[in-house]
Amino acid sequence: MNGVQRVLLSGVILAIGASSFACHARDDNPARPEAGTRATWSEGEQAAAQGENPYLALHSLEFIEANTGWVAAEDRSSPPGQGSQILRTLDGGAHWEKAAELKDTAVHRLRFVDRTTGWALAESGGQNSKAQAGMVKLLHTEDGGQTWEAQWEETSTNLPAGYDLWFQDATQGYALLNGRLLATRDGGKQWFSLSFGVAGFVPQHLAFVNPATGWVIGVVPGKESSKAAEGREDKVVVLRTADGGKHWQEQFAQGHPDGQGGSIDICFVDASTGWFLTSNLATWAGELYYTANGGEDWEKINEIKCVRPTPTQVRFVTSQVGWIPLDVGAGPIAGGLLLTLDGGNTFARVESAGESLREVVFVSARQGWAVGTAPDYGDYLIRTTDGGRSWTKVFP
Repeated sequence: MNGVQRVLLSGVILAIGASSFACHARDDNPARPEAGTRATWSEGEQAAAQGENPYLALHSLEFIEANTGWVAAEDRSSPPGQGSQILRTLDGGAHWEKAAELKDTAVHRLRFVDRTTGWALAESGGQNSKAQAGMVKLLHTEDGGQTWEAQWEETSTNLPAGYDLWFQDATQGYALLNGRLLATRDGGKQWFSLSFGVAGFVPQHLAFVNPATGWVIGVVPGKESSKAAEGREDKVVVLRTADGGKHWQEQFAQGHPDGQGGSIDICFVDASTGWFLTSNLATWAGELYYTANGGEDWEKINEIKCVRPTPTQVRFVTSQVGWIPLDVGAGPIAGGLLLTLDGGNTFARVESAGESLREVVFVSARQGWAVGTAPDYGDYLIRTTDGGRSWTKVFP
């Protein structure tokens, strides 16, 4: 892995300035969690000791400011399609409550714009019955996630595409699902499909910095060849719009003759500065690209191994400071969090963050959370209040 070092960062003090972060960072106020309470029992009263849950699955972590956040949870021991719980915290992760339970509905992404208004990308039906087609849905809440209503849905096509959500405010946003990019200008009362103008293009990830300006990375699958030696050539493509998706410009295209090319993520901190990470499942090679001019030019600046451990995101909080979570899967191998302080040219592994992470969210230069997993006790959440110098477990 070029530019990646295994070092201990517990003694490193990060000099990170505050910024307005396009990659989901919003506020710079430290959380003030409430103090825990001490439980008491009467003599002879039966007490139950609860350990960790090795079947707990956490994902779709979302924070709008230092204290208020949500996460989706499922039980891996249950059959597929049993549904998701939406958990909410109002004190920076010190305490969590069940905001809602969506039966027979699996949540893929959450996005909130304030304490009450949010959206979820979800899928329901079809998981347990071959005769029943699955449905992908856009759900909306106006009470902080307690009740949800479907704004849009269609039959799932099971495309190898990604799920993603971006909202500027309570009215303007984009949803990537089922191989399509949808947009709304009225808070989801109406969703309309956008055309990329590229034949066969399958979108995988999106990054918008305002309602007009955004990027989508995806794949144009190659045609199967009758000659075994030729194989199939997939093409990784980056498209940019400057008019809210009416028109798209191809900024990057790279062929993969082995037919297993794809992307991990794309991230922009402003209209000029961005990164994307590709993946090649045939060679296990991932390439990190950087632009300083809105994607007019893309430069390869690093290589990140894309399988075992698997990078799952690219998240930058400034033009210099960024994070890549590494999921070990079955393990046992080293994963965790990679940190860069020079815009992605070099990375160091943060030992205090754990050995397997899948998601990382920062609301400021100092305040962040990550979703991790351990084979002995399932998924957990960790938090930093010092820019990643140290991490503390806050859930379960």
